[in-house]
Formats: sequence, C-alpha cells, structure tokens
Amino acid sequence: MSEYSSVKLQLNRYKWEALERVMEEQGTDIETVMQEYLIELYSDHVPVAEQMNIRQRLDAEVLDQQKRHGTREVVSGKRLNENDISFSDEIMREMGALNFYINTDFSVDTVFGTNVETVENDDWLNVYASFDTVFREVCNTLDIVLHHGDGGEESLSYMLNDAEKEILHAKMDEYCQQLNGKSLEEYCDELLQEQCPGPMLTMG
Repeated sequence: MSEYSSVKLQLNRYKWEALERVMEEQGTDIETVMQEYLIELYSDHVPVAEQMNIRQRLDAEVLDQQKRHGTREVVSGKRLNENDISFSDEIMREMGALNFYINTDFSVDTVFGTNVETVENDDWLNVYASFDTVFREVCNTLDIVLHHGDGGEESLSYMLNDAEKEILHAKMDEYCQQLNGKSLEEYCDELLQEQCPGPMLTMG
C-alpha cells in the first residue's frame, strides 16, 4: 500500500492553546481541521486528471491487496441496465486487461446492496469493469472499492450475468472509440503489438 507523508507546522504555544480551546468548544480539534484543509488544498490545486489517475492507482492497490485475502461478493435483487452504465476517466492498462471506471450516478445501493446513498455516513464507492485483452471478453465481475467515511476501505465484487456483460462490451467499445478513435478490438490489437513487436494475427 502507498505510504502517507506528513507535514510539521509550528504555532506559538499561547496561540496554539487558544486555538485548541476554541476548536474543542466547536466539537472538533486542530488536527481534524488541518486534515480537512490539506485535502481541500490538494483538491483545489492538483489538476483533476492527475487526481483521477491517483485515485485509480490507490484503488488498484486496495483491490490487489484485498483480493489476496478474498473479497466479499455483493448480492442484490436488481441488475444493471443500459442506463446505469457510463464511464469516465482514462482507460487503465493492466497486464492482460483494460480497466474502466464506472460512474456511480445510478442507484448503487439498490444494485450492490450497499448503504452509501444516505446522510447517515460519508461512505462512497468506486466501481471498475475489466476487459480481458487476451480472450477479448468482459471479465466476470465488477471490482468495487467501498470507501468508509472513517478512512477504512473494503473490496467488494459483483458477479455479472450475460446480459450485463453484453451491455458493458458495447459501452466499452463506444467509450474506447470516444477516447482513442479506435474500436475496442483495434485498441487491444495495438496494445498487443506494443507488447510483442513484429507480425501478429488479430483476434476474430
């Protein structure tokens, strides 16, 4: 997992004690407030594209670590439909797979059985679909990272049925053409060519 960095700040003791007292009266503390400021500073100044890339890298680390210990499969009564699925961010390359970030602007609690669409907590989800570049098919599960408001993280998986995989395949192809000007098949061929320079046979 990625390491955390810290910053050391200094303030006159009298000022510190006064600020500490006021923060306590307001039901918080200096460390909590400064942590919130630091996150706000990051959000305001680091380019959005770079923030997205970092988020995906961090989620990939969480998924990789927790998959070694097993992930919890979510079960629900509702399945994904075409209107639920849309993508954003870059398509992330992994060994033998492409990862697509799925926007969570649909009723995720209904589909995944989670509890993030509530004012009771500050939890949220990041959801990823993968495409196998060797067998040229949508992978069987969605990878889900459940971020808890207290800083904890949990890795979940959602088993796709054939209808959902078909929808995802079409959406992936459309999104690939939108970002790269190539079909999903053409993009996979290009990646394969980069990995294995020289004559090659295309799939299909």
